[in-house]
Amino acid sequence: MKRFWTALGLAVLGTSTPALAQSCGGTYVVAPGDSLSVIADTLYKDAGKWTAIHQANITAIGENPNAIGVGQSLSINCIDGLPTGLDGAPLVIRATARAPEPRRTASQAKIKLITGDDFAPFTDRGLENGGLLADVVNVAMQAATGADGYDIHWINDWSAHLTPLLTEEMADMSFPWARPDCEGEPDQDRCVNFHYSKPMFEYLILLFVDKDRPVVFAQDSDLEGRTLCRPEAYTTHMLDQNGRNWVRDGKVTLKCSGSDVI
Repeated sequence: MKRFWTALGLAVLGTSTPALAQSCGGTYVVAPGDSLSVIADTLYKDAGKWTAIHQANITAIGENPNAIGVGQSLSINCIDGLPTGLDGAPLVIRATARAPEPRRTASQAKIKLITGDDFAPFTDRGLENGGLLADVVNVAMQAATGADGYDIHWINDWSAHLTPLLTEEMADMSFPWARPDCEGEPDQDRCVNFHYSKPMFEYLILLFVDKDRPVVFAQDSDLEGRTLCRPEAYTTHMLDQNGRNWVRDGKVTLKCSGSDVI
């Protein structure tokens, strides 16, 4: 059994930024030969962002990301200033980097942290103290700022944490997040635009299969051509890291559903 290692840390927006208005996002009409990964590569310069397009249009497309048709209109969200030039693009606030501001004092605005439910044992309001990492963050923030120096907001749309909540400075930090392979793929959006704490927890991500249909997994190619289930909004970077490129190159079919388990 191969092991997938990842680490949980705090994802933090790297810069404070003044506002700059421009149009971004909009509507894309599916053309012959398109797939979600082709569209993502064209619009976002990152084929891996096909999942963002799928989730934004899940009602129209359905669970199968390949079920798009020529002439179908897709809603394309603005991610890091891309894409531009589409019809129906709203005017958004974009950012230009400036030097980090000094640390806040008790008299200044509270630090805004965001997390979400259904991530046991790490975060969930149904768990004791909100879960393992919520408890750790609470204790650390109280020691650093006092109880009145921060707020933790529970937002269950995990995909919204990074964009727009962090990128548009509506929040300061989000937890917990798995850090991508930034050493191997330093140009990834999450590596370029966000800071991470040192790992707070390391764990194995395992592959579960039907006991009546065992799968021998000795090398990456053993899973090519198969269908993998992954809960909605869960990160998929480990499926592409270290040259694996299962999702990016269409080597596997990824089924995302709120009812799927991993």
